[in-house]
Amino acid sequence: MKKYITMIRLILLNELRNREAIIFSLLLPIAILVLIGESDKSQIPYIYSGVICIAFGSIALIGVASQVTSLRENGILKRVKLTELSLNKFIYCIYISQIFFMLGQLIIITLIAIFVYDLKFKIDKQFLFGVAVQTVLGMLSLIAIGILIAIFSKNTRAASTIGNTVIVTMLFVGNTLFPSNGWPKTVKQVVKYFPMNNLGDALRRTLIYNSQSMEHFVFQTLCLLSCFVLFYVIGQYLLNKTVTSN
Repeated sequence: MKKYITMIRLILLNELRNREAIIFSLLLPIAILVLIGESDKSQIPYIYSGVICIAFGSIALIGVASQVTSLRENGILKRVKLTELSLNKFIYCIYISQIFFMLGQLIIITLIAIFVYDLKFKIDKQFLFGVAVQTVLGMLSLIAIGILIAIFSKNTRAASTIGNTVIVTMLFVGNTLFPSNGWPKTVKQVVKYFPMNNLGDALRRTLIYNSQSMEHFVFQTLCLLSCFVLFYVIGQYLLNKTVTSN
């Protein structure tokens, strides 16, 4: 257990030393919150959950993707696979460390929204535990996608580019930061399964508007769970195969 804690701590410290990761995963979401909040405070309740999703997506789809790509390029993953820690357990440490980092993002952004922009929560207590589970599933889903991006990226620059593309797609095509009412029906049918869309919708309905329903809760949870399981299984299989072949 001690070696896992040490590994998680080292990954977290490495993440904190990565200036690009800090800028894109924490400062950028805060900047978006501040810019919109200063122009129109009435928008804060709606965009709050979207900013949380941007923060999670930035660290998972860009930070994790670039980190895992770098570890693969430098042959570290191959060496880890030969140790008693094993590659799968090392990836578990990455998952856990990033969840801690994301929780820090969540706390900081929430405190700014409350104390600077007077965000008022109308919490649906019936689904409070459920939204906590959904938040973790959302984190895991995005991290799993980030690892999958790393597998298909030739280098860290490619990983960053692909990660940014995925974030922009989920952000503007989905219902994450802005309503997607204007998009064609076919597009809306697809994006409703996006993890950012479901996580943002869950946070908004449960914490802000007190409008969560069992139908929406079940759909959001199943989408997030399915996304995590699917991308995790594919990612672990391909990563082990890629590291072994190299």
